[in-house]
Amino acid sequence: MVRRFRFKNLAYLIFAIVYYFTASITPVFAIPKFPTGRDAEFIENNILFYNPDGKKNSSCLSPDRSCQTSDGSDVSVVGDGFLGTDSFKNEFKSKFSKLETADTNFSTTSNLSFDDLISNLNTKTYQKNILISFGTENGQTLTKEQLDQIILAAGSSKTILLANNYSATGNMTDTNKVIEDASKSYQNVKLIDIASKISSNTSLIENNQISQTGAKELVGIISSILNAGCSGSFTKYNFTDGQLRGISAMAIQENGLSPPVSVLTEASQMANLFESSLMNRYNQNANKEQGFIDMLLRSGWYYSGTVAKYSETANISQDVLDGVRSVLNNGKRTLPTGIGEHDDINDVVSISNDGVVVDKRNLANFIPKKTIIKNNNNSTYVFYRWADPSAPDNRKGDPFGYFQDKGIGELEEEANLSVGGSSSTVSSNRTASNTSVSSTGPATDPEVVVTADFKNYAGDEILSQAERDKIAANRPVYEEAARENDMPWQILAVLHYREHSLNVSNPANGQGIYQLYSYTSGGTNSNAFKPAGPVTTEEFLRQTKIAAKLVKQQYGPELTANPDSRMVKKMFYRYNGEAYQQQALDMGFTPEQASIGEGSPYVMSRADAKRDSTKGGMSWYMYVGDHQSTTGHNERNFGAYVVYLALGGFTDNSGTSGCSSSNSQPGTGGYSGGGHQVISQTAVDLAWHRYDMETDSATRAYFSGGRKNPTPAYSEAQRKVGNVGDVTDCGRFVSVVLHSSGADPNFPPVDTTGSMVPYLNRHRELYDEIPNTGDTSVLQSGDILIVPGHIKLVVNINGHLQEVQASLYGHAPETSDRVNLTHSHGAYQIFRRKS
Repeated sequence: MVRRFRFKNLAYLIFAIVYYFTASITPVFAIPKFPTGRDAEFIENNILFYNPDGKKNSSCLSPDRSCQTSDGSDVSVVGDGFLGTDSFKNEFKSKFSKLETADTNFSTTSNLSFDDLISNLNTKTYQKNILISFGTENGQTLTKEQLDQIILAAGSSKTILLANNYSATGNMTDTNKVIEDASKSYQNVKLIDIASKISSNTSLIENNQISQTGAKELVGIISSILNAGCSGSFTKYNFTDGQLRGISAMAIQENGLSPPVSVLTEASQMANLFESSLMNRYNQNANKEQGFIDMLLRSGWYYSGTVAKYSETANISQDVLDGVRSVLNNGKRTLPTGIGEHDDINDVVSISNDGVVVDKRNLANFIPKKTIIKNNNNSTYVFYRWADPSAPDNRKGDPFGYFQDKGIGELEEEANLSVGGSSSTVSSNRTASNTSVSSTGPATDPEVVVTADFKNYAGDEILSQAERDKIAANRPVYEEAARENDMPWQILAVLHYREHSLNVSNPANGQGIYQLYSYTSGGTNSNAFKPAGPVTTEEFLRQTKIAAKLVKQQYGPELTANPDSRMVKKMFYRYNGEAYQQQALDMGFTPEQASIGEGSPYVMSRADAKRDSTKGGMSWYMYVGDHQSTTGHNERNFGAYVVYLALGGFTDNSGTSGCSSSNSQPGTGGYSGGGHQVISQTAVDLAWHRYDMETDSATRAYFSGGRKNPTPAYSEAQRKVGNVGDVTDCGRFVSVVLHSSGADPNFPPVDTTGSMVPYLNRHRELYDEIPNTGDTSVLQSGDILIVPGHIKLVVNINGHLQEVQASLYGHAPETSDRVNLTHSHGAYQIFRRKS
């Protein structure tokens, strides 16, 4: 049982913030689809791990722990003369062979002034990892304001390795506290604690410059940060047999009810905790094994009874000892890196599902990635799994979890999940590299809950195992047709599910597997699919291609391989006949929402309590056959959009952010800087953000309500610039941002079609138009995206490009976690304010 002192509450808050940016949760009992650039893998305990030798084939800044394997080509050094020694350059180069040590990249200047440092960072181009040292050489202290200037000048898209300062007189205490606080507050700032090393060994410094001995120490610290393993390719430690026995003894005390599984879960969580920014005091130790032990014994994180169990001569069974060795020394962890919390059930104050408090003693109430746990230390986190999920209830151990995400899906960065069923293929030579199917789990659309185990908001199973097996078998057919028509394969799988229950046969009505009523004139023309009965794989593929072509041409011409949620809903709605406009309005949806199928049982049945007739609180008006409608209908089938999400279908809030590559999308760690930061920051300051829901009650109220209320900052900005009006007007929001930021005080106040589009096209002396090729890598923060009828902005939040927009009668200005370049009205024009 873990017990912590009350003063840890602040640490919990910091941990929650840090884990939003650093966690990358891969499902434990599923096989994810490989992210780009990771082609060496192994499978252990049904988890897919990457690059078992601890190396990667490409530079990778992973969202799990901001981990990176570096050869030095992505590192710059900037600062005063403290690091400007040949011994440091040579030592750094010996460990990072492609480090460029020319002055253009290794810029260290003796007696550098603060203003010159800022000018240097602002005017020169550096690599994505910048080692910065300023103050030790000439004893200059830094205020928080000055440090914020350094971080801003370096850029939020950079990883800043910030060395703290040493002074023999001890006058750097306040400066180093500011630096330490920054490493906790800024996701892209990493503390390089060289000062404490020098304090205990003054031979590390000579004449206020790093010595040869100090260079080795410093490079070791830098290496421990840059060369941490990526998700699945976990850090490999070198614990002695005695240390492993001590760690195992503590893990058994914490979660030893079902060894070895429960013990390995605990050991994995210990490693996650050690590598988190919360434990910088310990994980910056060049001897990471000793730092790990110090954390266990001295951090105050573990109950004294657990600490007392540490003994390097402890009697540990061989299977447990070998397992813990595998987890820590071989890097084969059994938990994703984001799982940083667990509690004895007695320390759990309450649990809730969908805001409803449920009995914590009934373990069936714990739903992975859905249940919210509150403990007696005032910490709130999301349930992930038990220490041993397959054990009997009395031996499952503690509930493990991760801190509440800020914007659903953002925290977990779920790769596509395997169904866990057979990976069968269709009965032909047509096979796929991965025929498993996936759940988005948790909801990629913040309005619709879908969990990784194929359950909806109420915990009801969306797809049975038998259905998932059928889809897995049919997937190569779906994929082939989808590729030819540039759409997600899940679209076709859902239509097959909804129209013919996944049967590979012709129904008697002649409309075929996908029930193509218009194409076959109700099964009566020459296109009719006959005879009735089972069909061959080739015929199944032919019908699937016909359906895909019709979807693209008639029902979803705006669809792409990466569609947004409105495109997907509208396509399903059109496919089924667009018959439920009034029903949506009666449910309280806006006309715009009604037009994309929010009131259609075919599209949205069982998406939430409002649209779930199986719970007795509502019923549907519904067409149950060709030209046959009924009222008071209890629809047990799940809506097409819900099934689409359950299959891992892409929406405007989904996607994986695996390792960055040359063609990675902004919003997934691929942003390299640039843009109009004043426009970006102003827009961010005026908008709502889902990632604030955990810590801000006003934000929670906004997203749980009608989403029509502006932030106080936006209301005030409207008043100041004299553009007061409907806060859901997308054009008004962009205009207020451009006026408030000073970027363009003449920008039209409203009217995207009649005023803003012509204005942007007319004033090319102010704006460059960037060709929209569909590749988001061309975007920069502050860019304006506009089509007739809608306008939005691209913003930079902690090195990730996102979009911010209002939606007329839909919602006030808010950010979303990615950028879409297409709209139902067409492709966006991209405009960039000139410097």
